Amino acid sequence: MFVFELLILAGLPLLFAACVTCLTWGALSRPVVFLVVTTVVLYLVYAASMWLWGPAPAGYTVSIRQPGEVHNSELLLLLLPPFKIPIIVFTGAAIPMLAVLLRAFRKERVDEV
Repeated sequence: MFVFELLILAGLPLLFAACVTCLTWGALSRPVVFLVVTTVVLYLVYAASMWLWGPAPAGYTVSIRQPGEVHNSELLLLLLPPFKIPIIVFTGAAIPMLAVLLRAFRKERVDEV
């Protein structure tokens, strides 16, 4: 689960950019350039949201169980809960950014005479 959470935290902007590019490939004038520009812009927005709304640095303790001690249930997701607010803020900011970039990279329609 840790690797999955780490991939989500590290690759969320790339996932957003790739999904939007795949969904709108035919409507884009330069889809590869759109993918690169969108990825860079979304990573900048992601970094700003993590910096402004991310969790404060904290220390962690490790507890060692004695033999025969009852196993306490552990959280299924360990990394994602502290980053819930920055991810929500990023998603809210990414949608308008993607709309603006889609409008900028949209193919121009040529009217036939």
